[in-house]
Amino acid sequence: MADFANCGISSICIQDLTDGDKTVVVHRQPSRAITVLENLREMRQNAEFTDVVLCAGGVDFPCHKAVLAASSPYFRAMFTSDLRERNSQRIQLPEIYSDTMASILDYVYSGEVKITLENVQSLFQAADFLDYNNLSAGCIVFLKNNITVDNCIDLIQFASRCSSSGSLLDAAMTLLDNNFENVTKNRAFLDIEPDILIRVLTSESIRLTSEETIVFACLRWLAHDFERREKHSGDIVNCIRLPLVKETVLKHLRASSSLVRESSSLYDAFNEAICCQILIQSGKRVLGAQTYPRHILPGQRSEVMMIMGGQYHSDDGEIICSNEVWCTFLPSMNGMVKPSWTPLSPLPDYLKRKYCVTAIGSSVYVTGGFDVINNRSIRAVWCYSYNRNIWYSIADLLHARHSHGALEFSSKLAVIGGKSSLSDNRLNYFEIYDPAENAWTEMERMPIAVSVPSVVQIDGRIYVIGGATEDGSACQKIQVFNPNLELWSLIDMSSIIRRKTLRAVPLGKRIFMVGSRKPRDALTYNFRTGREVSNRQPLDSRLFPGMTSHHGKIWLVGGKSDDRILETAEVYDPSIDRWNTIVDFLPRGLYLHGCVTITDFP
Repeated sequence: MADFANCGISSICIQDLTDGDKTVVVHRQPSRAITVLENLREMRQNAEFTDVVLCAGGVDFPCHKAVLAASSPYFRAMFTSDLRERNSQRIQLPEIYSDTMASILDYVYSGEVKITLENVQSLFQAADFLDYNNLSAGCIVFLKNNITVDNCIDLIQFASRCSSSGSLLDAAMTLLDNNFENVTKNRAFLDIEPDILIRVLTSESIRLTSEETIVFACLRWLAHDFERREKHSGDIVNCIRLPLVKETVLKHLRASSSLVRESSSLYDAFNEAICCQILIQSGKRVLGAQTYPRHILPGQRSEVMMIMGGQYHSDDGEIICSNEVWCTFLPSMNGMVKPSWTPLSPLPDYLKRKYCVTAIGSSVYVTGGFDVINNRSIRAVWCYSYNRNIWYSIADLLHARHSHGALEFSSKLAVIGGKSSLSDNRLNYFEIYDPAENAWTEMERMPIAVSVPSVVQIDGRIYVIGGATEDGSACQKIQVFNPNLELWSLIDMSSIIRRKTLRAVPLGKRIFMVGSRKPRDALTYNFRTGREVSNRQPLDSRLFPGMTSHHGKIWLVGGKSDDRILETAEVYDPSIDRWNTIVDFLPRGLYLHGCVTITDFP
């Protein structure tokens, strides 16, 4: 190899190649291209060897055709095609501001440009127009990294005007969907274009506690320039799920809002929604595109876990009764990762505890409970319509109770056992609710009065498992109700049941129990064979967790463990006898909450 060590040249690469009897040395200087570019930039600034002038914003920019053609397909096509600009010494670019053109040429001649919130939109438009794709992509990345509640409306409108900014539009729409209420409070929302507003309102991903948020936002938007926007009111109101809004709110707006009274399309839509509410409250099922929450499309199968109510502790240790209701799509739980929760209409009459939450189809029932304000058991029952995101009250229980069991039984609601503050004892009352009749029927009482039982249905029979007896000890029997004979029978489980707060769910023809002997015990019991199979234990012992099953897997959600209130969930797969833990599963740590899964075709 030749010795170049003392030649005074830095940043070179030398490589010996053998070509027969000849020695070939390849000399490389990586910085050479940068040096050439720097020289070209200096020449442009001094107007040396320039052969074309770009005119933008009233300012002339002398340039080199070869540099422009090498840097942009736009200029290469311009200077090599039959366009008149091929031989022109001056190129007019009226679409581009002078300071933007200066930045573009800085990028062309140096490979660098400063992107700021002030220049990014004009810089993107110029780069996109002139086919500087790397620069336009950099502008999009900058904008996506700087989307906020304050500017997302402007960015949605900007991205909607630009054909090559789809990823920016998606990112801005996602932020708006997740922060709709806060975004609509900004002044920019009132200036949004009608077609953009309709696009926003048709999103199925908007996160809301109530559709009322959209109603009030749209009325503010219409009122901002009603004379010009009235013609859009029909299109706007068709994007709102008015049947999901409370009847009292609809009637109040119909009577008090001049916009609703003066616009025939708004007035008619409010009247139709009020009629839907009346039908829903009378037990009718009203179908239509506007009757489904935004996360469900008509005809779409929904497999959803719902969490509602329960208790948590404030920072200073105060026990708080929660009125929050959340849902997440179970298919999104593949991979056992933290879910995305959607808030639903909050639980009414929530200052209570030890109530039962039961799903029947796409409806969820909250029965009884202990009123923490008046210190008494209650008879109230509330029904939540998942397809319409509304709550309504139904016929009261025949017996006030809390700490009871409840389950679906032949498409009806069965409520069993519990405690009553009126008599201060355990109950053996058994009653069944028929949704079609909105009425409860007294059934044959259980042989043993128990509170906090687990109740399941297998093969058309009801199994009341464990619970606390009158003296406060664990009931070591399973009480079985046969609906054909309307009789109860007892199964001795003294070798299995030692604790009164066990949890159980059906698993095919068997019962899966957690906490029957010790807090973390897990076992499967087969009634036909009387055989018990021990299963792998969950990681945490959980007092008052949510428990549900879905597609053959068992979910333990939240609960108390010593002095901790858990946000985690554990999922058991019986096919491999394994538990998986999902950290930070719940929106907050909860116990004594409802946890149900529903599957429905809206």
